[in-house]
Amino acid sequence: MHIQATITEMIQIPMQDYGFPEKVLARHFRLTAEQLEQLLSGDPDGLPGDPAERYRAQSRISLLYFGVCESREQKLSGYLEVLLSYHGLSRETVARAAQVPSEAVERALDPETLPFLDPEVRYRLAAAVMVLRFLFREDEPTL
Repeated sequence: MHIQATITEMIQIPMQDYGFPEKVLARHFRLTAEQLEQLLSGDPDGLPGDPAERYRAQSRISLLYFGVCESREQKLSGYLEVLLSYHGLSRETVARAAQVPSEAVERALDPETLPFLDPEVRYRLAAAVMVLRFLFREDEPTL
């Protein structure tokens, strides 16, 4: 992962390494094809002029880049943390939903210890976290 990626790299890497089509990215970032082309050529003027729209586009670009390039352990730990801290679910609630011991939830919060969890436990936890996140996503702020 690039620690200090440019906005151009943040768009190019998902396209080149993961095959995201330009048309899909332009729509997701709420940019025109011309604006996306400007950004891909290294011209930051491709971002919208309106500060709120510019922020929204940059946030969407960053979320896609870090979502694709981060390790799976960091994503699971991050999503789990959102469920606990933002949505106020307890570790026990998540453990029950995943049908895993509550100490597994504690270990999953740390991306360093998560890889050492039993694969079946990790799978159950990841599946439950995805479902819970999907159910509660409407309560999260929009970008």
